[in-house]
Amino acid sequence: VAAAQACGKEGRPLLLHAEDPYVISEATKERQALRGTQKPQWIDYYASRPMDSEIAAVMNALKLAGQYAKYVHIVHVGTAKAAIAAVGRGATCETCAHYLAFDETDFARFGAALKTAPPVKSPEQKAILWHLLANGKINFVTSDHAGAPDYEKFTDDPLMAYGGIPGTGTLFPYILSEGLFAKRLSLDRFLEVTSGGAARRYGLWQGKGSLAPGKDADIVLVDPYHTRRIDPSAMMSKNAITPFAGMVLSGRIEGTWVRGSCVYASVRLAAALKAPKDFVFSNEEGMILAKPGYGTFLTWGYR
Repeated sequence: VAAAQACGKEGRPLLLHAEDPYVISEATKERQALRGTQKPQWIDYYASRPMDSEIAAVMNALKLAGQYAKYVHIVHVGTAKAAIAAVGRGATCETCAHYLAFDETDFARFGAALKTAPPVKSPEQKAILWHLLANGKINFVTSDHAGAPDYEKFTDDPLMAYGGIPGTGTLFPYILSEGLFAKRLSLDRFLEVTSGGAARRYGLWQGKGSLAPGKDADIVLVDPYHTRRIDPSAMMSKNAITPFAGMVLSGRIEGTWVRGSCVYASVRLAAALKAPKDFVFSNEEGMILAKPGYGTFLTWGYR
């Protein structure tokens, strides 16, 4: 309530993680009763956090927060009905690449690498999420980046393994390949879900979210004629535990510019630009050219 009141006072969106603790508690007890003395399996994890948990959380949160906060935003939605409930009551919502790429049948293959909260759902839910993203019911996609070292991820108990996926390095490439190039998203919708939507939601639209005159020159240069295999060793994160490992995606990022300055360049682009040798980090794919401290923390009403 205090958070909703503060957001309402400042005119900021209240961000909510949608999982109902009571529903999870009851579902967990059911799974414990079913397995008895047997060790927990991955089905015990995702069955303990059912779709009803997300739906109930959205309904309850909107009822409470709506009394105080002007804007409510549901983060990392994994259930279609939760997204529909949020939008139908004036809220906005987002989803993540892993909810669009994987489903509960993939736990047998990926195990802890796929553990996140809320968990991925059924193949049918995955397909509906794509539809909702394409038609604007889901406003945009985010990484929900949450990396962890091996010892936190790989434990004997699936219920105790760290829940989180490092999404920063895979979000844009995946949506580019499986959204735009696979024709699940139009070009306009692709630009909105990867750039414009978040800029609008977080009060950054005056300077971010498009290439309109007067805005920051934030640009991604893509080569659509090349494919790229997700290589965990090339990921610039504190760990490389990802279910996207080995996935072959259409399109390759050649460079990125922030406020008109090239901050990342592929090996090919770096050679063409005659990039300086004192780069910050490099691997076989490319190099970071921005110096430490170049980035800017953006606040609501940027520009």
